[in-house]
Amino acid sequence: MKIAGIIVEFNPMHNGHQYLIQRIRKIEKPDIIIAVMSGNFLQRGEPSIVSKWLRTEMALTAGIDLVLELPYHYAVGHANLFAQGAISILSECGITDLYFGSESGDIASFYHTARHLRNEKSKLDLLVQEKLQQGYSYPKAYSLAYDLTHKNETKLLDLSEPNNILGLHYVKVIQEHHSSINAHTILRKGAQHHDQSPHTHTGFASGTSIRNALMNGDDFKSIADKMPNESYKILMRAVNQNQILGWNDFFPLLKYRLMSSSTEELASIYESEEGLEFRAMKAIKETNDFISFVSLMKTKRYTWTRLQRYCCHILVNVSKQKMKSFLAKPHPPYLRLLGISLQGQRYLRYKKDSFSVPLISNVKKSFEDLLRIDIRSADIYDMKTSYSEKKSKPLRYDQENQRFL
Repeated sequence: MKIAGIIVEFNPMHNGHQYLIQRIRKIEKPDIIIAVMSGNFLQRGEPSIVSKWLRTEMALTAGIDLVLELPYHYAVGHANLFAQGAISILSECGITDLYFGSESGDIASFYHTARHLRNEKSKLDLLVQEKLQQGYSYPKAYSLAYDLTHKNETKLLDLSEPNNILGLHYVKVIQEHHSSINAHTILRKGAQHHDQSPHTHTGFASGTSIRNALMNGDDFKSIADKMPNESYKILMRAVNQNQILGWNDFFPLLKYRLMSSSTEELASIYESEEGLEFRAMKAIKETNDFISFVSLMKTKRYTWTRLQRYCCHILVNVSKQKMKSFLAKPHPPYLRLLGISLQGQRYLRYKKDSFSVPLISNVKKSFEDLLRIDIRSADIYDMKTSYSEKKSKPLRYDQENQRFL
C-alpha cells in the first residue's frame, strides 16, 4: 500500500492546502492520506482561528482520510520539536511517503542541506554560540551562522523561508530515525506564508492574510475564492457563531494567570529563561492588550514567536518538569483520532493491532493522565466555543456522498 502523510495546521484550510492534497491524490495516487494536525494552539504560539474540530471538518471535506492530533507538547514547540512529534506519529501510522509544500520545490536541496549541516555541525555550533553572545535570538543566530557556512554552496536551501525551514526539519528527523519514509516536496502556489493581504494573488492567499481579513472585519466575500467551498462554509459558520478566535480573546485569562502567579511559579514555566518571568510580570502591569504586552517584553534576544509560545505555556500552565517528563519518551505515547473517512476507517481496522501506543478516540477516564495537558489546553480554548473536549468524538465522513455520519 502507498500511504501518504502530511503535517498541517489548516489555520484555516485554503486553496494552497487544497492544491497540495489534490496533487497528491491525482499524481501520486496513494491508497489513503493521513494528516497530523495541531490542536487548538499552534507552533507560532497562538490560538487557532477556529477550533480543531472545525479544522478537522475542513480536512475531511478536502480529501483527508485520517486526522490525528499533534499533542500540545510538540504542536507549541520549536521547529525541530514540532517535526519530531509529527514524523513519529506518521511513522507509527505506517506512512510510506511524506509530502510537504515549500518555497524551494526541490527535494534534492533538502537532502543536500541536511547533509551539509551534519558535516558542518561543529563549525555551525561555534558560530551560533558566538552570535548568541552578541545578543541575537536563536533563530537569527542560526540563520547568520548558516549563511557563513555555505557561502560557496549553490544547492542549499534558502532558510529565510518558513516552509523550507519546516521541511528541512522533517527531512532531518527522517534521516536521524533511519526511517524508510520517502520525503517529497511540492512548490507552493501563489501567496507566500507571511503575505498580509488576501488580494495579492488570484485564487491563492496565505493563512496569515485570511486571518487578518477575519480579525479586521473585512468583507468576508473577499476570501471566498481563496478557500475550498466547504472550508469557507465551515469558516462562515464559525463567524456567525462568534467563534473566530485570537490572542485578545484569551488575554484576560493570561493576565489573570500572570497577576496571580509568583515569579517563582513563572520561572518554572516551560521556555522561561534568563529572567523572562520578570519582564512578563512588569509588562502585564502596563498594558491591557496582547500585542502591547508582547511588544513590551520583546528584545533582540527573543523572537515574537518565542514570546507567544511562552504565553501559551503560561496560559496552559505547562511547567519545565512536565515537558521534560513527556519529552523523555522516545515518541508520542498515544495517537489521538480527530476525524476519519470511510476509507480511513477500513485502514484503521487493518492497522490498529500493530500500533505500539494506544489509539484514543474518546477521552475516557483511563486516558486523562496521559492527555492532561491536551485536555487542559482544549478546555481553556473551549471556554470560547460550544465544544467540550471530554464529550467530543471523532468526526466520520463519507467522501463519496459528501456527508458527515
